[in-house]
Amino acid sequence: MPKTVGAMFKELISHLFAKPATVLYPLQRLAPPERFRGRLIWNADLCIRCSMCVRDCPCDVLELVERADGSVDDKGKPIKDLVATMSQCIFCGQCAWVCPKDAIRFERVYELAQSDKSELKMYIEHTEPQPEPATEAESRPETEAPAAAQPGTEAQAESTEAAEESDSSNEQ
Repeated sequence: MPKTVGAMFKELISHLFAKPATVLYPLQRLAPPERFRGRLIWNADLCIRCSMCVRDCPCDVLELVERADGSVDDKGKPIKDLVATMSQCIFCGQCAWVCPKDAIRFERVYELAQSDKSELKMYIEHTEPQPEPATEAESRPETEAPAAAQPGTEAQAESTEAAEESDSSNEQ
């Protein structure tokens, strides 16, 4: 029995002074592996609309849909765009593997969580998601009412009166 306690004590001491095996996630982020399949990206310019990705998708995530504006190509055929139901995607990579023109690829972005599954989207090449502003004060124009002022509240009425007074004093 004392041998076992000594071995455990030695192991305990060695782990007390070792670096942790995990990182503090929001503050420290690890780079995903090279072949990681994250966010799905479609390049409409490279796509020839052959439907191979739609056919091979095991979860029926992808679909070619005619444009709502009724656009047609040079031959008079309706132009179709690729639409994805990303809430059903299992990130298997079959669509990217089968694409003959490499119009579909996966990006190494893994932070895809959304509060509503209808907000999960496939990104189209050359359109980056808009970064969120650092603070509300930086993103708000100076003439805009504070975020706390909701329509129909006293705070909005006061801020409107203050803005009108400053405008009238600037005009004089």
